[in-house]
Amino acid sequence: MTGGTIAIVGGGALLGIGTGAGIGSAAGYVGLAGKQATILQTAKLMVSVREIFLNDEHDLEYSDTVYEQYVSNIEQIEKSLVDLRLKENTASGEEKNALQKEIKNAEESVHAMEIAMKSMNKYISSFKAGMDTGK
Repeated sequence: MTGGTIAIVGGGALLGIGTGAGIGSAAGYVGLAGKQATILQTAKLMVSVREIFLNDEHDLEYSDTVYEQYVSNIEQIEKSLVDLRLKENTASGEEKNALQKEIKNAEESVHAMEIAMKSMNKYISSFKAGMDTGK
């Protein structure tokens, strides 16, 4: 991969798209950063998949891998939201307020990620269909 590709996709690592990213890293990032930051990082990832991995490199396998990891990260964040809600139920004062804010940010981010996931799936599916008809 070229250096530019790595730099663009590096934004995806903030969403837990990188190797070795754990459940906490993706959920923690979206909970703290909020919807706007998630949208910006997701946009970088989507452009990378569509323009670089599919259109330039024709690397369908890697695009599928990125998509699968993205879906997995959404699932992990949703599972982490359950834990945050449980903590919120027993918290009080400032801790409860902080957890409520983190939950709200994570919910908004997950919603934005789900929209992006559908778009990314369309890009990949369209590219596959184009390859199949081109044979």
